[in-house]
Amino acid sequence: MSLLSKQKSRPFTLLEIVIVLALIGTMAMFGTWSLTDLLAKHRRGAEIDELKNFFQELQIEALALQSDLQVTFSKEQDKLKVKSKTGEKILRDRTLELKGLKQLKFKDRSTTTEVFQILSTGRVDPPGIIEIEKSHGSLWIDLRQPLQIKFSDTRPNPVNEIIPEKPKKKELPCS
Repeated sequence: MSLLSKQKSRPFTLLEIVIVLALIGTMAMFGTWSLTDLLAKHRRGAEIDELKNFFQELQIEALALQSDLQVTFSKEQDKLKVKSKTGEKILRDRTLELKGLKQLKFKDRSTTTEVFQILSTGRVDPPGIIEIEKSHGSLWIDLRQPLQIKFSDTRPNPVNEIIPEKPKKKELPCS
């Protein structure tokens, strides 16, 4: 056999195999981290959508039945429980649970329980901003504008409520 044919059939060395396995392991580790982050973002988005739909359904029910509903936010260990309570026999009381809660705030003060009324007009009383602080960022719920509950990943700006003056009557030109 010639020297050239011996070199072509040479098996992999242990060092080459270890290097390849280390590279594959490193790529798998980064892929797992990316997948974990992607799943966490997806779960957060799903929780926000679920909470948003929950509030919208309660507002619609209050408007349709012309009845007031009660919504309670309560912090229990690392969970946020959002419960609806109604006096209407046609509706059932419901509970929504969000995991990974660090802190619950209303109007910039920490709280463990906060009760809101969704009035028959669709308004939420008392108005204010709820901050739900979780391990991967905060969620703000803006209850200050009637019928426009806003959910955001950033703190809402202050609302400057300016009541416009009555429009001045235009004088018609005399003919």
